[in-house]
Amino acid sequence: MLKKIIAIAVIIVMLGSNVYAYNGVSSWAESTLDKAADEKLVPDSLLNSNVSDMIKKGECASLCVRFYETVSGKTAESAANPFKDEVSDDVLKAAALGIVGTFSGDEFGENSVASREEIADMMAKTYAAVTGTEAVLSDKTVFADDDLISGWAKESVYFIQDKGIIHIIGSNKFAPRNTSEEQIRLNYANMSIQKALISFVRMYDMTGGSDDGGDKNPEDNIGKICLSMIPKIDFGTAEEPVVGKDSASIKVQSVSQQDYYDYVEKAKTSFREVIYILEGQNYKAREGEYTINIVYANGVLTVEVFKG
Repeated sequence: MLKKIIAIAVIIVMLGSNVYAYNGVSSWAESTLDKAADEKLVPDSLLNSNVSDMIKKGECASLCVRFYETVSGKTAESAANPFKDEVSDDVLKAAALGIVGTFSGDEFGENSVASREEIADMMAKTYAAVTGTEAVLSDKTVFADDDLISGWAKESVYFIQDKGIIHIIGSNKFAPRNTSEEQIRLNYANMSIQKALISFVRMYDMTGGSDDGGDKNPEDNIGKICLSMIPKIDFGTAEEPVVGKDSASIKVQSVSQQDYYDYVEKAKTSFREVIYILEGQNYKAREGEYTINIVYANGVLTVEVFKG
């Protein structure tokens, strides 16, 4: 009898657990990544991946093909290989759809880490393939690092950022590509698989792929996006999140001073443009259009992310 009870309990736990085998996923991103899988936006090859790794060009091409097939309901066909190097079938499908090219040179390099401008270009062309509209802007505010954006990527970069699919990194900079050994070491102009999946979910919602009624207007989801951007809290006793129209916050009890310092260091990896620091008490920084404010006093930490 005891064995039967244990077996039933194990089954219940298995059924209640996340069915996707993502590794390295941040707790704040779990629901978005689960949605990506639920909506059939994730190729099988990425379901078992470490999503904290930087996304490669071939992986991004696979995401684009899966996105196209899921949203359009059509099956992508392979093209003859236009590149001088060997590439996967998904890259050939993306080439046939006009989603990928050589970017620069005559090889695709699918195992190379993708730059942010390469990701933006692939996503903009996927958007165009799905919607049948050009991914261009008639008017735009020029980025501070506009001169670093490759000519072939400029229209795509400005379009994707304007739509809120990929955000600027702060100080009106897009960070299109790495230009130094230090930037390469820091993955300054790259994206993790996790962040790329989040961007594809944003584009999915924007193109009307979601049927949950509230996702077709991105403005309806700002509070949820803010909540998704709060770094993982693995200390103290966290209260239920408070989600507003354009903000989200969490209060944590029983927090030590060291917890605060460690959490600020974690936040710095995602919010890199510092606005204000009050040593030991307050850290405020920005990432694109979103701001994080971390306040610590008397063993209580409050973290808020808001747009603006």
